[in-house]
Amino acid sequence: MWSDVITSDLTSILITIVIGITSIIIAIVIGKKSINIADKSLIYSQRSMLIKESYEPILNDLKQNRKINIRSSKRLNYRFLEELIDSYLYLAFEEDDKRLISSILDLELEINSFKDKSNIYTSNIITNLLNDEIKQNGHNVILDYVRIGDIKGNEKNKAEYNLYDIVVNYELSLALLTQSSVIWCDIGDVVTKKTGDIEYEDIEFNKFMLLSHALKEYLNIKVNSSNMEEDFIANFEVFEKQIVENLKSMKEFQKLQDEYKKLEELTNKLENIIVSRIKKLIIPENA
Repeated sequence: MWSDVITSDLTSILITIVIGITSIIIAIVIGKKSINIADKSLIYSQRSMLIKESYEPILNDLKQNRKINIRSSKRLNYRFLEELIDSYLYLAFEEDDKRLISSILDLELEINSFKDKSNIYTSNIITNLLNDEIKQNGHNVILDYVRIGDIKGNEKNKAEYNLYDIVVNYELSLALLTQSSVIWCDIGDVVTKKTGDIEYEDIEFNKFMLLSHALKEYLNIKVNSSNMEEDFIANFEVFEKQIVENLKSMKEFQKLQDEYKKLEELTNKLENIIVSRIKKLIIPENA
């Protein structure tokens, strides 16, 4: 009785091992070096399934992420490529192809690192520029932490369109005019403090207000004016252009540009490899 149970268990284990080895062999067979073997041995329905289950998702990954450009804070997400590395199908790829995929995923991490910080970068650019002008106007206040927020001023990050997107796409003026995105900023008072005989300046943040209100109060730029063209657009247009220029001149943004250029090269190369494999599966050389 026990010997029958043991025999049954061993049989199940062997079957599992055989299935696993068979899957690996199939994956290797459909690799570039052995594509001719796959062409001869797979019937049309098997080729179609292979394309649908393995290659099409890769192409879709590349297509969807290509829509996320440098002017978007939306994160790249090569989900299928990440899953592919942990699957037996990964064995179908040559070493050069694997390195290509790894390089794409490395660039994804680098680019997403910038996107995660893009609102902070943008806020700093805005406040640095406006604070210089505010100081020249004689106000002892500092603007900080510019953000898209809810009606209470709390930061409200969106999945696809944030402060960075608004600024880099030259839509800050429009956002302020239409309130399509409610933009807030913190206000800090510059105060003089004394410790012993030493005097120093400090900043006390105790309030926040709409950026449009801060522009009016500290820079005399009126957003909601009856003479919008003269009172707002003409005055703020110079600031908006300078904000975008300062953002694009950041070393982090310059690095991002290089990464996007490299990513385009690598994804185009991978796409050509996949398309070539699909063509060979659809129309075998011996057909």
